[in-house]
Amino acid sequence: MKLNYFTYCFERFDDKQQFRCNIREFIKASTSPQALPFARVNKHSGENLYLLPVLSGLYLFVQTKDREIIKKIERKDDEIKAHEIQSLLTKDESLGFASYIYFHPMINVFGFASRVLSPKCTVFQTFINNLLLMLNIRDINFLIHPLKTQITKAEAMKFPFIGTTRVLVNGNSSFGQNVKEFLLGSTNQNDLEIIESFEIIIKPSPRKPLTDTIKHQLATLDDDGVKGIILRAKQNLEDNIKDYYIHQAGALYDEITNTEEEKIFNEIKDKLENNSELAEKVSEYEHEVPEGSNERINHFSQPDNWRTD
Repeated sequence: MKLNYFTYCFERFDDKQQFRCNIREFIKASTSPQALPFARVNKHSGENLYLLPVLSGLYLFVQTKDREIIKKIERKDDEIKAHEIQSLLTKDESLGFASYIYFHPMINVFGFASRVLSPKCTVFQTFINNLLLMLNIRDINFLIHPLKTQITKAEAMKFPFIGTTRVLVNGNSSFGQNVKEFLLGSTNQNDLEIIESFEIIIKPSPRKPLTDTIKHQLATLDDDGVKGIILRAKQNLEDNIKDYYIHQAGALYDEITNTEEEKIFNEIKDKLENNSELAEKVSEYEHEVPEGSNERINHFSQPDNWRTD
């Protein structure tokens, strides 16, 4: 399971100006007992959405239309607790409908991990915007920004392990033209123009890394026509294998390898707080988007202000 990293901002509807501010307390307040009436009516595509606190800054994000699950979540009038849901749901149910969100305690970034059937980060964006509408905050929109990363060839040459490698080639380059002519058996331009680009996948034999082979190719490959290179590699031998991008930016993420709920929580927290690139990437984003504030967001960062009685 991938733990992808995102920062975020708000955009004003009137002038499209964006500003960033810390929403950790707003998120925390939205999961308080006082906010339960709002939690019960937050929906997307006909399904209920819930954000359930697990540990400080760590939440389960649930999307479901299963009435039994909804009853389990809402069976108390005064609280919604993730640990109760975990104990009530079977393992298969837990794997099927919950994503994991962890907000960094010091910088404005969060990690989002989901499985195939779990809600995606765009649904979380919808969840927050639904809250804004319910709270009558109608002048701003919540936006998420995926953090991206890339490396240089020189950095890749230092990797101790490189496995499956994908090379994305521009079909209109000289190299691309030669490959298209070979594949199509034609030099007719009308035939060749149907292919804009293609991908070469280099896979190793079982238990045989491609490290030396790929390093040789990186050292000799002409970059003309190469749109990007994606390496399945390790920066250190003790690391988990992951994707690294050359000539194009790819998602900044970590791999979550545990399958037990308690261990997943701890690994997510550990990976996010110790990712060496995060602070730099967030700093880059903060130079692009100015800091700001919204009185209504600040107001609803206090749980008591969510009371409806």
